[in-house]
Amino acid sequence: MDKNLRKESLKVYSKNKLVAWVLSFFVALFIALVSMLGVFIPYLGILLIPVLILPIIFASQAAYVDTYNGSQLTFRSFFTFFISFFRGGNSGTYSFIRSFFKSLLGFMIVYSLSSFIGAIILFSINREGVMQMLQIAQDIIMTDTYVGKTVAEAFGEYYYLLEIFQNIVLIPSTITFVGLLLFFISRNSVSMFLRMHFPNGYNAIYRDIFNTMVRMNRKQFHKDFFYLNWPMFVIFLVMSGASVGVSFIFTGDSYLIIPISVSIGLFSLVFFLPFFFANQMSLFTKYHQEFKKSSDIVQSRIYNELQKRIQEDKELEEQLQKMMDEVSRLKAEEEKKNLEENQDENKDNQEDEK
Repeated sequence: MDKNLRKESLKVYSKNKLVAWVLSFFVALFIALVSMLGVFIPYLGILLIPVLILPIIFASQAAYVDTYNGSQLTFRSFFTFFISFFRGGNSGTYSFIRSFFKSLLGFMIVYSLSSFIGAIILFSINREGVMQMLQIAQDIIMTDTYVGKTVAEAFGEYYYLLEIFQNIVLIPSTITFVGLLLFFISRNSVSMFLRMHFPNGYNAIYRDIFNTMVRMNRKQFHKDFFYLNWPMFVIFLVMSGASVGVSFIFTGDSYLIIPISVSIGLFSLVFFLPFFFANQMSLFTKYHQEFKKSSDIVQSRIYNELQKRIQEDKELEEQLQKMMDEVSRLKAEEEKKNLEENQDENKDNQEDEK
């Protein structure tokens, strides 16, 4: 890792810290709004990430760079950056769909492991109760014995075991999912600077340039990224973990523990966002030349592909021309044959007349 990188990042932060804090609290307001909606309307928070949260973060990063370079922060300029996220290649800055499914894979892995651990814990707590709970679950599926009853009513005195199992399985799985999503989105945010330096490009090209740069410098780039941004993940994990216990004490509702704890963990990141803006800008500055190299590689790849397609088009054109020539030849031969047949027929008719 480059220890001078933190010094450069702190210099960037010191030059523009007031704007960074203003933008951070602005982002925090929207995160709080989406988090509250997510508590009362499950999964709405995830749906609002690509259409509200990511555009806000993009606009904040772009506004930070713009003000760092001497411009004034205005609502009009911020709104312009916000709208620009949905235009051109900017919507793919954070590769949300890919990041989501990668994080979902992590969720499924942790979910499977947690389920195994949860089952062991439940059997150690109340083996007979677990067997009764499984029998009730089978009856719910196979019979109509529990029709019209809530889950709590159906499981009765064994419902607490189900709650324990849900907490053991879902809390670490969900925190893992959100943590991985946070990692992928924050790492990919470096590509925002690429889009600002080389505007009016296509999303596929931007993504190819960024991925090529990361592949070329995978180990060093990730070392530098975590060297600068490790406090962000610690803050999220600590605050989310602490919120699990606090929310359970105050709400007593296991279904509210996850959205509340994750929301508090994400909201706590507001205190790191000003440094995050500077960190990502410093990262791009360090790897600017590497981005140029990867850009040259991608351009060369695109050029070679175009040349290949042009050559293929030429070969296809030649083949089509040969086919057309063959068709013309066959047509000419057919016309010649028809003409000869007509001449022979006319000749026979003349002889018959004589």
